Amino acid sequence: MASMHDRAARSVSRRSVMRGILTGVATGVFARAAAAEDQVLQTLIQSQSGEFGQGFDSASRNVRMPKASLPTLSPSTVQTTEQAIGQYEAIVARGGWPSVPPSQALRLGNRQPSVQALRQRLTATGDLEVNAGIGDIYDSYVEAGVRRFQARHGLTVDGVVREQTFGGLNVPAAVRLNQLKVNLVRLRSLSGNLGSRFVVCNIPAAQIEAIENGVAVSRHVGVVGKPNRPSPDIQSKITEINFNPFWTVPNSIVRRDLIPKMQEEPDYLTKNRIHIFDPRGSELQPQQINWYSEEAVNYRFKQDPGDFNSLGTIRINFPNPYSVYMHDTQLGERTDAKLARPVPLYWVYVTAWATPDGIVQFREDIYSRDSAGAVAATSRG
Repeated sequence: MASMHDRAARSVSRRSVMRGILTGVATGVFARAAAAEDQVLQTLIQSQSGEFGQGFDSASRNVRMPKASLPTLSPSTVQTTEQAIGQYEAIVARGGWPSVPPSQALRLGNRQPSVQALRQRLTATGDLEVNAGIGDIYDSYVEAGVRRFQARHGLTVDGVVREQTFGGLNVPAAVRLNQLKVNLVRLRSLSGNLGSRFVVCNIPAAQIEAIENGVAVSRHVGVVGKPNRPSPDIQSKITEINFNPFWTVPNSIVRRDLIPKMQEEPDYLTKNRIHIFDPRGSELQPQQINWYSEEAVNYRFKQDPGDFNSLGTIRINFPNPYSVYMHDTQLGERTDAKLARPVPLYWVYVTAWATPDGIVQFREDIYSRDSAGAVAATSRG
């Protein structure tokens, strides 16, 4: 059913990741002991000594690594992003950074002329200390710098420079500066009273965070909308949780996905335990419908709870005009729970920001909204 569920327009989800958030929401507290699960940052969570690892000298230890406990949105995000803009303005004034000639994958132990440009590029943004050498060998210092760069850009953190990392490295400094300015406008609109306890889904980062008292007590990967079915910006409150819910198929999915699927597989609904109901609530059989017409959009399609259900274990409800929701995977008995204290929820579109420790983060502009925002930001001066 994964191919049938309109994850693009109807949900921000990930199989088996919302359980940590929902446990806290349902009981009224967040699990403070839970470690962040973001695979990008988990690799770089600092040890108690604050070191990246045991094999690096002071040159590497002076480079601050991203902290998994720092949230995307906090009262200081606007200020730290403003400071980052100043830093990137200085970089642009110095001529930006060098491009790194794309080549075969660069990894620890390689000797390539492009490693020298890579060192300069990483040094320009503080991912590599200036005293870490200038040679053409891809040593442990360069690998640590690449890992930090990958973590800051939402890339797979493996210390190997492949196509995606080359692409991120070679985005011009002026583009990154404009990206920060565009997102500062967004962040200012979000910097009001967020509350001490809330949930954030940053759409470009495909990341969901549970925040309590300025700390990301849990962080999870999400599935967000593709460009042709984008996830909307939302400010709402989580009011109810359905455990093992029914799934009522939205009309958009019936039209785009279900009708073509039934033309290919006439037994699809039966196999996936999806029932059809007419406007009076009477159940119909699939063979009663002309699947080569738009007739099906006049009916209601409802899938039984179970391990085959597209919503899985949990559906998280919050008032919004888009008929969207969040959901998880299978659990057990079907029940509903209303929250005594609704939890603020924000779906935001932030592709550049700086965390309270000054680490600058970038994400791909998946909906191409930054270019439109750049015009608005420029007009504001």
